[in-house]
Amino acid sequence: MNHKRLISPNFFFGQTLRPHSFDLVDGSKIGGVYGLDLSPQGFGRLLKLADKTERIAFERFALGRWKAAAAKDIAMAGECNTGWIDDAPEGEKDFYMSFEATGLAVTRVDYPHVASVCMFTDFNPTIIPWADLAPWLKRDQKLLTTEVQ
Repeated sequence: MNHKRLISPNFFFGQTLRPHSFDLVDGSKIGGVYGLDLSPQGFGRLLKLADKTERIAFERFALGRWKAAAAKDIAMAGECNTGWIDDAPEGEKDFYMSFEATGLAVTRVDYPHVASVCMFTDFNPTIIPWADLAPWLKRDQKLLTTEVQ
């Protein structure tokens, strides 16, 4: 990751961890505020999230990865399968994203069980490797150029 351009420190907000992500060149925040992560002004600066069709496709991809990782955790035995995010309409699901050294972190903090039981498990956040993000990157984005190769 081009560390001169990106940073994702973690901040506690209430009882959940809310990662904040910044572009260090222009100082703008691209994640960490409720509703910002999946917006065109947030990670939509890098990812194809401009219209509802793109947003729905990315939600399915990211949450699909999260659910696949959660399913591998036998100790949780499905405890994290329920939460309000599942009832939210497609294109309006909210989860946190942040940058990690190995990829994009996807964190669910919805209730009831995800926020109260599943925080800080091996799968929450789920890290999506940089290379797997290639189809979702905007052609003109410049923050993640070498990571996805």
